[in-house]
Amino acid sequence: MTPAEPRLRMVCYRLDVPAGIERAFGNLVDALLAEGLEVEVLVLRGAPSKHVILSHPNLKVRCGLTAWRAQFRGLLQRRTRASGIDIIVGLWAMMLWLPMWIRPRRPTIVWEHSLVAERLPNDERLRKVGRILMWLFGRADRVVCVSDATRRFLSTEGVRDELLVVVPNIVEDTLVRPGRPAADPVRLIGMHRMTPLKNTMLSVRALALLGERFELTLLGDGVDRATAEQLARDLGVEQRVHFGGFIDEPIGELLAHDVLLHPSLSETFCLAAFEAAAASVPVVCLTEGSLTETVPAFVVGARAANSSADAFARAIEQAVALCGRDDLFTAALQRRRETMSSGAVVREWSRVLAGV
Repeated sequence: MTPAEPRLRMVCYRLDVPAGIERAFGNLVDALLAEGLEVEVLVLRGAPSKHVILSHPNLKVRCGLTAWRAQFRGLLQRRTRASGIDIIVGLWAMMLWLPMWIRPRRPTIVWEHSLVAERLPNDERLRKVGRILMWLFGRADRVVCVSDATRRFLSTEGVRDELLVVVPNIVEDTLVRPGRPAADPVRLIGMHRMTPLKNTMLSVRALALLGERFELTLLGDGVDRATAEQLARDLGVEQRVHFGGFIDEPIGELLAHDVLLHPSLSETFCLAAFEAAAASVPVVCLTEGSLTETVPAFVVGARAANSSADAFARAIEQAVALCGRDDLFTAALQRRRETMSSGAVVREWSRVLAGV
């Protein structure tokens, strides 16, 4: 791709919450700029978090009212098809941006990160707007899904297959350290927002079924934190559970632990799993969403047979046995580089941009 290609305008609802989609967004913007594309970012609500680095000298960022003005100016020109391409990042930006046009003024790509079949039963907001969302997806020129689980779900819900394409998020990593056998006591860690969808309580219940040599650190915050703390007391494991709150850089904590627990009921990509892979830390998860594609093919770990605490505890024991298996971690790293490196992902995006 060359600088002469049409300008890209990336439209986000917000970038002030340090979550996986924000990091994925920053990685893609950096990669597109490195290819010489002219990129503009519109943030509809608030300003970007310090965790999203948008300081490239060739990058224009508009936030809040300034971003909306860029859209309203187009109302005077809506009879003409504008040049360039809009990439709408996620559901909430799509719900605000696409309905403003009888026909989108610019070729439009929706970059979808969050929808899989397992999420709808656990998310009342999405259930209420589900039909509207599918109609909006159908108005785009392409829908880029970060996992095949997302593509399958949208196809099942009626989005035309010819609109759907799978491009993974960028994962640029090396093995920060070689694998090592689990310590004694075995140090388990969870890193996620503590919400019902992330299913924190399952990790606490599984710990109660394991022996005294297992300890658990839970990093993050959210509406379920107080409930999880109370559950640890009720199960008599409060001395073996440490609640650490949110931290900026998780790699240091991962390096100090043996196994990452990720009991989420719904995942579309799960960047935390790839961070654990870079630290040679096995991951334990449920058989849900994109994690069936990720573990163990790209990330060393074990999937629980079902969502019970007993099955999750058994999967933890299986993952402990994988600690120190450098052959597995090296093979998974090679597979990630082949499909998720910056170069590989930008090549896929180039094909998408050329086709709209």
